[in-house]
Amino acid sequence: MRRFLPVSVVLVILCLAAGAQTETGRRGLHLKLSGGVGSFMVGDFNTFFADTIPYYESIFSPYGFSRQGEYQELRKAWNASGEILVDLSRVFSAGVAVEYHQADNQSAFSWSHPEYNSFSVDITPSLNVVPIKLNAYVTVPLTPALRSYVNGGLGLYTARATFDYLEDSRIPEDEGMFRSEIRAKGTGYGLHGGLGLELKLSSGFAVFTEGSYRYAKLDNLDGRMSVKADSPFTETVTGEIWYFEFYDDSS
Repeated sequence: MRRFLPVSVVLVILCLAAGAQTETGRRGLHLKLSGGVGSFMVGDFNTFFADTIPYYESIFSPYGFSRQGEYQELRKAWNASGEILVDLSRVFSAGVAVEYHQADNQSAFSWSHPEYNSFSVDITPSLNVVPIKLNAYVTVPLTPALRSYVNGGLGLYTARATFDYLEDSRIPEDEGMFRSEIRAKGTGYGLHGGLGLELKLSSGFAVFTEGSYRYAKLDNLDGRMSVKADSPFTETVTGEIWYFEFYDDSS
C-alpha cells in the first residue's frame, strides 16, 4: 500500500516549545495529525473482480452482445492519522501512530443485444484498514524554521472488507437476479518509510508535507458470504476467503 500526503497539518503541543527544544536539545512531546488521499495496492481483490469482464465477454461476444462499462479498480483511498512523538535528542525522535484508510469504488457494466435483451453486473467493494505503527525519525534542520526528516518503522494492520456483487439477467428464458455479499476481516504486518519537510509557524504549530511508501501483507481473510438468487431463501457460508482459476466449458 502506498500513501502520499500532499498537504498535512501538525499540532505540536505539550511541555516544551519547538524553538527552545531545538536550541537546548531537551526532550519534547508532540501530537501530529494528518490526512490526505493516497493509493492502495490491493492485489488479488482487483484481479478477482476484473476477471468478471473477460469471463462473461467470452460467453456473450460469440452471440453478438456488445459490452458497456469497465471495471473501476479499487485504488484510491482517503486516510487520517494521529501520532504521539517523543524527541529523544535534537536529531532522533520516536512515535506511535494510529491511522485509518478507507477505499471504495463502485463498478457497473453490462452486455446488450437487440434481440436477446441484456445482462448487467454491479460490483461494490469497500476496504478499510487500521494500522498501528511504531516510527523512528531522523531530523535535519535546514533553517531555524524549516527542517527535513526521514522516518521508518513497523506496523500492525487490521483490515475489514465488504463486497457486494449483483447480476441481473434480462435474457429470455434465463431471467433472474443473483446477489452475493461478503463480509471479511484479517490482520497482518508491514514496513514503511518516507521523507518530508516541516515548517514551524510558531512555538506550538507547524505544517508539513510528506511522501511515504509502505508494504503490508495481510493474512488470509476470514468472513461470511451470503448468496441469494431469485428465492426467499438465503444461503450463508463462512470460512477462509480465497479464489482460484478454473476451466469452464460454457465459456
